[in-house]
Amino acid sequence: MQDDLTDAVKWAVDNGIADPDRICIYGASYGGYAALAGAVFTPDLYRCAVNYVGVSDLTLISNWQSEESESGKAFYRNMIGDDKKTLDSQSPVNFVSRIKIPTFHAYGENDPRVKIKNWDELERELKKYGKTYEYIHEDNEGHGFRSEKARIDFYRRLETFLDKYLAPATSPVASQPAR
Repeated sequence: MQDDLTDAVKWAVDNGIADPDRICIYGASYGGYAALAGAVFTPDLYRCAVNYVGVSDLTLISNWQSEESESGKAFYRNMIGDDKKTLDSQSPVNFVSRIKIPTFHAYGENDPRVKIKNWDELERELKKYGKTYEYIHEDNEGHGFRSEKARIDFYRRLETFLDKYLAPATSPVASQPAR
């Protein structure tokens, strides 16, 4: 699926639909993982990435400890796998050194699906490699922000982030005063 996202972006650029200097990858949950994967596996394709409650370490979700039913555990094993070497090779947290773009992250402390440890590990690596990033960590939110205040704060900060990193280049002609 990640290859499909990459191919779609390249197609849009090649066909003059997208400006290659103004492409950001943004997603939530699996889409947050995809945004992180885009930032680490195709680091020259995007100008920024937004990860909202995304998995950064596939080994954390493959070991779904809170899932009590055997069928639930089997679902995650079948969907994600349980081979540590494969999971490590596809976990963005293990490739943070490759990130070349600013990233924005949002996580809820009480997320029952994407444990906050995903953010803790990711932040440690972002700091270790001196990457440019912004984040929101909501203590009373889960897998997506439910309170109006948290959602408004998230979207205001996201808008500021996108304005900062995707603003169109100012044309020298456009920036001159009218005569």
